[in-house]
Amino acid sequence: MTPKDGSDTREKLLLAAVAVFADKGYKAATVREICRRAEGANNNAVTYYFGGKAKLYALILDIMFAETQRRMAETAPDAAADPPETRLRAFLRAYCATLYAGGEVAERFIRIFSREMLTPTYDLSTLEEKYIRPQTKWGMDLLGELLGPDVPREAVRDTLAGIVGQAAYYCFVWPVFKLAHPDHPGMAAHWPALAEHIFTFSMAGIAAVREKYAHPEPAS
Repeated sequence: MTPKDGSDTREKLLLAAVAVFADKGYKAATVREICRRAEGANNNAVTYYFGGKAKLYALILDIMFAETQRRMAETAPDAAADPPETRLRAFLRAYCATLYAGGEVAERFIRIFSREMLTPTYDLSTLEEKYIRPQTKWGMDLLGELLGPDVPREAVRDTLAGIVGQAAYYCFVWPVFKLAHPDHPGMAAHWPALAEHIFTFSMAGIAAVREKYAHPEPAS
């Protein structure tokens, strides 16, 4: 998720902001601290390059969602020709890589994401049409193919949430998880195995949900 830009100062400010927002959250972060970490950039630089602290934070969230969308688009270039199982496996690899394979900068993005999910400071509805709805529709359509026409929409929704949640789980509980499992190699090394495990586990769950609605139990 490392941002690319022709301006060295702008990129330094952006990377510094990612670090400060990850460490302190949006409310506690200050423009002064961001500029200090950007090797002494002028305090007016954030306004000059980004339009202020709020717009800088909005840009960082946009980068996060855009990276997920970019990787989703790369999962299967010829998606129409691939079976849904192939697309699900490719998506899980892409999603786990987005979360865990990007090094220190990506880890900071994930900390910002985790903070925002737990204690929202930004109106995410501004990202709804650009990212949230298209990404959700993609997942719902894919799970709809895998589950079949007998499964109601709410069950498709919950299945999608369960699959994505398996990957995102480690973003929120890692500090405690690594204490409980000190022999764990770390997510940077483990994410490929995690993606494959989620795929195997999820395919079994999908089969069970499909069977449930194909042969519903008679009402008592």
